[in-house]
Amino acid sequence: MGQVALSPEQAQQTLSNIEEQVRQVKSRQQDMRMRAQEMVESSWHGGQAKRFGEAMQAHDEDLTAVGNELDHVVAEARDKAKQIEQQAL
Repeated sequence: MGQVALSPEQAQQTLSNIEEQVRQVKSRQQDMRMRAQEMVESSWHGGQAKRFGEAMQAHDEDLTAVGNELDHVVAEARDKAKQIEQQAL
């Protein structure tokens, strides 16, 4: 298996790009959450509304879990990059 080599600047830029993508996903998630809430709280009632609300809640929980995991991965990668930079000095 080959190695991937990034300069410290490339690594930081890559991590910043990932963080920006996660921010965009979270922003869209918030928008979806608000729209779903508006739909369920409107005059739409009954079984379909309930199932829709439950499905949207499940999707929201999944997106939250993915976003949190990506935040954690980026934080770990930043820490590792700092360690590598310090060792190189």
